[in-house]
Formats: sequence, C-alpha cells, structure tokens
Amino acid sequence: MADSFTHSEVLVKNDRTYSFIINQSSTQALSLKMTELVRTEFGPEQREINVSAEDLPDFVDKLINAFVACRAATKRATTVRPTAVKPPATVPGKAYAVEAIRQVHQQAYAPWTPADDQRLRELVGGKKSVSSIANLLQRNTGAISSRIKKLDLK
Repeated sequence: MADSFTHSEVLVKNDRTYSFIINQSSTQALSLKMTELVRTEFGPEQREINVSAEDLPDFVDKLINAFVACRAATKRATTVRPTAVKPPATVPGKAYAVEAIRQVHQQAYAPWTPADDQRLRELVGGKKSVSSIANLLQRNTGAISSRIKKLDLK
C-alpha cells in the first residue's frame, strides 16, 4: 500500500483561525478541507468546506482566479473593477499554476540569487515584516519565511 500525503497551512488573525488541509489517500484520491474557527463571546464557531477529488481541479482553478483578482484589487490605488484572470491549464497532479501566481508575485518559484539572499539579509536586519519583504522582493510570504529559515536569519 502506498503512503498517503497530507499538507496543511494555518493562518491565525485576531479572533480567527483558518486551516487548509490537503489529503491524498493511498488510493491517490485528493481532497481539500478548509476550516474557519472564530472565537466569539458565546464560544468558538467553526465552518468547514470539503472539496472532493472529483471537484478539486475546477475548484483550485477558480480559487486561484479569485485570489489573483483579489490581490490585484488590493494593490490597485484606483477603484477600477478587477478583471477576471484566467489561470492557465494546470499540469496533472500540480495543484497550482505558476503563471497565475506570477501575476501577483513576479519572482514566485524563481531561483534565489546571491543578490536576492543579500537583499533578504538586509531587510531582515532592518526589522522589516515578512509581508513587506515579500512585496519588495516580489515573492509570496511562504517563500520569504522558508528562505529566512534556510539562511538561519531569525
């Protein structure tokens, strides 16, 4: 029997915790579970979305499209209505489209150069937040956090 695969991401913001869990069973069926936990004065409230293997490819394409449009809208200084971004077809087995992500983070998945590493060291030394460093280096926050850890900068 083949090993199963699980990947999870957690985001905690104020009174909310979001979790994203991708499971791949030994039968190779993928599923995605998204959870929002909100702490209220009456106790915790939890909401879940479960996406089946059958719906996952279409769901991921639509989700990337929505995220790219949302990111573009938040970066725009004008009130122009965002246009939909059609993500390119994904490679089978790949849960993301690099080209779609690069519309927001131009350096996403690009190799790190010695100059990039030096700039990262300077920004971390200057006490910049991971989010502001990500914007300056045109990479996502996960890439910045991973590189900071790899270079043992914090």
